[in-house]
Amino acid sequence: MNISFIGGGVMAEAIIGGILGANIASHENIRVGEPSEKRQAHLAETYGIDIHSRNQEVVDNADIIVLSVKPQSLSEVMADIKPALKSNQAVLSIVAGAKTETLSTGLDHASIIRVMPNTPAQIGAGMTVWTALPAVTKDTITTSRNILSTLGE
Repeated sequence: MNISFIGGGVMAEAIIGGILGANIASHENIRVGEPSEKRQAHLAETYGIDIHSRNQEVVDNADIIVLSVKPQSLSEVMADIKPALKSNQAVLSIVAGAKTETLSTGLDHASIIRVMPNTPAQIGAGMTVWTALPAVTKDTITTSRNILSTLGE
């Protein structure tokens, strides 16, 4: 399972830590697109994962793409990755306030998982609500459930 993150902030880091801790994916199967050199260095050093400054570089070969950017960056990020998305990839979004319709339309993509984690998720004690559009495969739903369970309930 190849999992890529668009944005390497605190909540993305919590999910990365959960994925690695639960052996859902290995270090070699996680990539992050993150513009901040400071965050790039921190994530690479802490988790031994592949970090890139350009989002397109992490979209290729990903099974699940986690959108973990600030809401004000969403339009720009969607325009950036839209041409690189493939129909067999799922997009899991933790972007605050981003509706599934906004994501599906903005990405011209049907396989969308909308996630609403809360702050305690950063220490594995959160409550996460999520939903998946009908195009998301059963295998991806199972993997998403496993990933999200590392954040709490």
